[in-house]
Amino acid sequence: MGAQDKNKIYERLTATQIDALHQKFLDGIAARAQQALPACSDGFSSDARAAMGEKLREMLLLAKRCRKDIAPKKLDEYVAGGSKAIKKQIGVYQKELKKDPWSWGHRRALNKEFNKRIEAPLVSKTFGDAERVYLKIKPLRLEENIVYRDVKRFLEGEGYKIDDYIKGYAVDKAGKQRFKIGKLLKERPGLLDLFVRDDARSSVPKYVVISRNKQDLERMSTGRGWSSCMAADGCYREQVPAIIGSMTLIAYLINENDPEINNPLGRILLKPCDNREVVGKKSRHHARYFKTIRQHFNHLSLCLTTKEEPLQDSSIAFAMGSIYGLGAASFRGSVAHFCENNLHDLEEGTYRLHGKVYADGLAAEHYVGEDKIFQQRPF
Repeated sequence: MGAQDKNKIYERLTATQIDALHQKFLDGIAARAQQALPACSDGFSSDARAAMGEKLREMLLLAKRCRKDIAPKKLDEYVAGGSKAIKKQIGVYQKELKKDPWSWGHRRALNKEFNKRIEAPLVSKTFGDAERVYLKIKPLRLEENIVYRDVKRFLEGEGYKIDDYIKGYAVDKAGKQRFKIGKLLKERPGLLDLFVRDDARSSVPKYVVISRNKQDLERMSTGRGWSSCMAADGCYREQVPAIIGSMTLIAYLINENDPEINNPLGRILLKPCDNREVVGKKSRHHARYFKTIRQHFNHLSLCLTTKEEPLQDSSIAFAMGSIYGLGAASFRGSVAHFCENNLHDLEEGTYRLHGKVYADGLAAEHYVGEDKIFQQRPF
């Protein structure tokens, strides 16, 4: 692990900068509330206006937390209805936020597992007392963007050239006719998916939030703009308690105006892999005879192990899961770079996926060679 993040593609925010980001978010809500309020008049005093403004700000903030976007016309209706209408809607949002998407049994399991959670040593050192780390992504020049280069190469091979990558347009070689890049990529679904998810196509500043917060982990696929088997109603929801009870971290991609992670753009799970010999001794035995057990039931090794070696800085490394939602090169690159420079102190040898963590396509084992590169061992 380097003492500093060299050649970093992000800027880690200080506590003061994080506070400023949250304040900017709240100021934006306050400005919208202020704009929606009617002017003072004989029947509407400055005190009444201030009181309504406070309630309006509360309603708009709760709406954000419920992932609701109140249209201007609807906001005008609430204002016209007065404080009574606004208070009623505040009650609706408060009730929605109190709803637990998890069943009673799952809630009990989530709380129990999280209470047993320990952190990897380098996570404790990097996070300090914080539950989240905020990284501001430095925009890549298009020429440095892998997705852009792949799209450009494909289109040029088909006789087109990119006219506006951000808005998604290309032109023919003569530059006379304009086409949507998405339509031109329809025969290449994999590349089309990368193009659609490429966060470099938005001019809004992007941030990565790496979190060990309980709610952030629980909501990895619940109440988000995407869904997966790890949602509260997903087919593998039984796996979530064990995941949040392990040393797993979650990385979210967010816009500048969403510091609370109410409506993130995408997420990546950072899954702990352990190099301690005693933790994996049963796994190697299983792998010799049952390949599927090594890949999907590595947790048996922990169940059959009575003693673990103490955690060292080099004991844990984090394997990056799939991206759910949006996000491409700069998102994944920032997370990988942060792990490499802050959360990894790699030693040569085998790192085994934490026994309680659902693999979701990852190999059960990773390895580190003389080059100190952390990579999956082939299935």
